Amino acid sequence: MSLTLGLGGFCYYRLSEVRVAVADLADNALPSTRILGRLATNFEAVRSRQLAYMISSPERRTESLGRLRASMAAVEADLKEYAPLVVSEEAALWKAIQDTAPAYLKMGEEYLRLLSVGDEKPASGYLLDGMLAGVNAGRAAIKADIAFNDALGRKAGATANTLGDSAQSAILVVLGLIVAVTLAIIWMAHGVLGAHVDLAHHVAEVARAIGVRPGDGGENLGHGASLRGQRHVL
Repeated sequence: MSLTLGLGGFCYYRLSEVRVAVADLADNALPSTRILGRLATNFEAVRSRQLAYMISSPERRTESLGRLRASMAAVEADLKEYAPLVVSEEAALWKAIQDTAPAYLKMGEEYLRLLSVGDEKPASGYLLDGMLAGVNAGRAAIKADIAFNDALGRKAGATANTLGDSAQSAILVVLGLIVAVTLAIIWMAHGVLGAHVDLAHHVAEVARAIGVRPGDGGENLGHGASLRGQRHVL
């Protein structure tokens, strides 16, 4: 019984660890990867829409600028949403993103300023050459943090699987012990019942041997003893 209780406690502990691992996966690793993936997409959209804005026709510039501004706002929203999810081991990676992504958005504002004053050639040169290092730095920083969170998620998933397998094995052992104890109890009960049945049969045989019929309540026993006494006297 003590062993069964101990294994039951072990199973509960293991299942609690599984819940912690799954919670970490659901509350941190998966949302982090999702938001960073969206950040990477929006960051690339900023770059592509900057290029599209540069070559757009005058009648489509307003629409193109609106799309570019929306992508820039989306990057800022992603950065704000992701900040609470940063873990201590990720601090350096997050700092790299903070140092590069907003800096590239500021470059984008300078690019738009150059275009707004009609300096298309300087604006074009700034976009294609001056901003290239900035966009590549932002890409690399985001990519590194995505890789970190992907590895973190895989680790949490593997931990949950390992703990789940361990708990499952312990549960099977507990069930096996319960079955074994149940069978032992049944066997012992059967043995005790069999002993009682044998005793009852023996008593019945003795009763028949001395002439006691079932239901006589012992009266026939006295009568049989009296007849034997009379035969002894004769």
